[in-house]
Amino acid sequence: VFGLAATSKTRKIQKGRAKGIIYDISKAQSWVERVQKTCAPDAVAFIDWLLTESKFDLQKSGAMILDVAGGKGDVSMLLAANGIQSTIVDPRISNLSRKQRKLLRKAAPDQEPGKDITRIFNIFNAYFTVDMVESTPELEQLVKSCSCIIGLHPDEATDHIVDVAISHSIPFAVVPCCVFSRQFPNRSIPVNFVKSNETESSPNKPVKTRKELIKYLALKHPSIQQGKISCRGANVVLYSKFSSSKQTKK
Repeated sequence: VFGLAATSKTRKIQKGRAKGIIYDISKAQSWVERVQKTCAPDAVAFIDWLLTESKFDLQKSGAMILDVAGGKGDVSMLLAANGIQSTIVDPRISNLSRKQRKLLRKAAPDQEPGKDITRIFNIFNAYFTVDMVESTPELEQLVKSCSCIIGLHPDEATDHIVDVAISHSIPFAVVPCCVFSRQFPNRSIPVNFVKSNETESSPNKPVKTRKELIKYLALKHPSIQQGKISCRGANVVLYSKFSSSKQTKK
């Protein structure tokens, strides 16, 4: 079910009784800077990379981004600040911080008295998995209509983002973080990893580290490239525009 980015009125949102307010926080660069101050540094760095280094045309008219495992909403908040529509796909209800809600109230001075709900991005409450996409028509439609699938430290959804993007030839960008090797025992990579010159006879080893996870994901499709966002910790971006795949389909 679609929800709204909410404050303390989560129950009303879940029951479908709330009507949100549309906030335009992309009118001036000062808003972008203010929003950045309310968001986590890795989210700021990720959006900066997406807008300046990835060469994804996210700001084109009608673009819609799927923000998988978007958590509390920092990435989608930053997308909205840059005038980009997004939908968070996450089983959790996303709550903006107190500073973010205060900022948005200033961005909508004509709001109705007492209104404290923000609708700067949509939320689809569901786990993002290959099976869920295939079995949920609403989620499948979201995937087919989106311009790009992104995930900042999406944990268990990491593989699924890449797999869904590949199967639909949809541009994606993901920043892997936790490995969860016990939950994904079937992941493996060749012992002597050379992406451009692999042989089928190469022995494999299980994926147990983040570095190995990145190598494992990079092998899923020849178009996948690597980048880096400007933050500490997990900062490697795996992405593809699938331009060659789309040209082949034509």
